[in-house]
Amino acid sequence: MICIFDMGGVLVRNHNVFPALSRYLGFDESCHSFADFGKEVSDSLRLYSEGRISENEFWTVFSSVTGKHIEDDGESLFGRFFKPVIDDPTEAVIKELKGRGIRVVCGTNVIKEHYDVHIALSQYCIFDKVYPSFRMHLNKPDQEFFRYIIEKEGVLPEECFFTDDLIDNVASAESVGMHSYLYSDAETLEKNLRKEKLL
Repeated sequence: MICIFDMGGVLVRNHNVFPALSRYLGFDESCHSFADFGKEVSDSLRLYSEGRISENEFWTVFSSVTGKHIEDDGESLFGRFFKPVIDDPTEAVIKELKGRGIRVVCGTNVIKEHYDVHIALSQYCIFDKVYPSFRMHLNKPDQEFFRYIIEKEGVLPEECFFTDDLIDNVASAESVGMHSYLYSDAETLEKNLRKEKLL
């Protein structure tokens, strides 16, 4: 049995850069996510997180849709405002799993710039393996994202415990046969792991 964890919203907090980016770019508080700017921007963000386009290419699309000029000063805007913080109680649960000899991997939708920040902060060190979307060229909730991990890990779907804070991702993992749970907090995570007799 292996455990597959999402990163943002599960192991780390303060991972959503949109509010800070929105303020920096001068948009009002009625904008809550990049989806508010329409399908072309949303699709470009997905391609960016799949590693199919660069950050500059994303901002080119964003500028063409919004009319907002993005200054290219050589620094990643996504990286500048990304300040992820580990959730200690969740980390403790993962450490308990590891102490029991259970393999724990991370399956995460992540852009390269955020991946690099996690690496610099040693936030992936707790995992036996990290499966980042920008390297896989796949994104949750695509079923192929989960099948890719299953194949690489050499396990059956029913041998996987998966948790994520987004219901669409949980539903997709469940549809390929994984034991899948919606994450809300470390206490609930622990209960779900006990239900699967992993703790």
